[in-house]
Amino acid sequence: MKLVLKPIPKEDYPRFHELVNDFDVARMTATIPFPVTYEFVEKRLDDRRELEAKDGSIVERGIYNDQGELIGNAGHFPHESGGREIGYFIGRDFWGKGYATEAGKALINLVREQGHAGIIYGTVAKDNPASMRVLEKLGFIQVGEGSGTSAARPGEITKHNKYELAP
Repeated sequence: MKLVLKPIPKEDYPRFHELVNDFDVARMTATIPFPVTYEFVEKRLDDRRELEAKDGSIVERGIYNDQGELIGNAGHFPHESGGREIGYFIGRDFWGKGYATEAGKALINLVREQGHAGIIYGTVAKDNPASMRVLEKLGFIQVGEGSGTSAARPGEITKHNKYELAP
């Protein structure tokens, strides 16, 4: 399997919308609401593209399979420690096929290529054991627990595990 991380062109925004407008995908993220409107997708991707061009604070990439099909999303952003945190999602039709692990490897390489030599962080909802296994396969170590919010789970505090990947 050969995955490519690349910026998402506007012609793939409808596909991104299709992938993320799934409660079981959106609920595992912190910032994606449900239901997801196309306007939200367009603003999110446009805003993140601008932030990357401005200062590199947020980097967002589409995950494309070897047929050139958009199957998910991956990115990195500032962590409260001053380091970088990664996040990703894979569309439901592609779950359980190893794509998240391959995308995670590519994302870690991207973070390093873009100059971050320190710890990389990950946060996973406790009800997402598949993503916990992905981070562990990538070499992340669980360092704590916490809680936060998910835009798709209004009012609900989501329990999560915190992970770190040493340099």
